[in-house]
Amino acid sequence: TNSIPPSGGVAANIRFDNTSGNIIYNPSSKKYKTDIKDTPLTDANKLLDIKARNYFYKSNLDAPQTGFIAEELNEVDYLKRFVVYNSEGLPDAVSYDQIVAPLLEIVRDNKNRITNLEAQLQSALDRITALENK
Repeated sequence: TNSIPPSGGVAANIRFDNTSGNIIYNPSSKKYKTDIKDTPLTDANKLLDIKARNYFYKSNLDAPQTGFIAEELNEVDYLKRFVVYNSEGLPDAVSYDQIVAPLLEIVRDNKNRITNLEAQLQSALDRITALENK
């Protein structure tokens, strides 16, 4: 378990581990990491196969929720890394904060595709305009 640093501003990187009962600090600095690699877009795109669900917690039927179902993420090898397991090893929760990074790769890829398509469209429009002006 990583110790919690004394400085403030770390709340987003602290989580409770249901299996061990420990509070875990997840630092982001490269000094804590090894074997750093880019997330392949093919892995990130697996998030697109998971459906967002609307639901109610059984303990609070007055507050509609939207999110993922841990068991559904658990069915896909790459997505298991976002599942939090209970003390019996069963899917119990989703680490939503960990899903942000691969989603950024999907957004970046879509941005690049849109930029390329816009350039192709502009080129086609320029050619059409040139042909019409002949």
